[in-house]
Amino acid sequence: MFNVVANDETQVVLKVTVKDNLQIALNPYIQSDYDYITVTKGPNHTLTVIKKDGTTFSFVWGVGGFTLISDNLERLRKEVVKFIESQNISLR
Repeated sequence: MFNVVANDETQVVLKVTVKDNLQIALNPYIQSDYDYITVTKGPNHTLTVIKKDGTTFSFVWGVGGFTLISDNLERLRKEVVKFIESQNISLR
């Protein structure tokens, strides 16, 4: 569902690779209009979703606090972090 397209000292950028509505149904934290996801590195993290129309939204978590988010966005956060870590990339 994700591919790493960039990884540097400040952030990781993922391409969302959902192919069909069945994948969305099986993973309801992903929406069909998600294009890229960026996660910043360090003690605080900002996850930004870039939609196919160029609009964005983001939320924050880490040492400095967090943004109150829905259950689906919390699951998105967990799945994105799990995927990034599975690629042997540290967010620290």
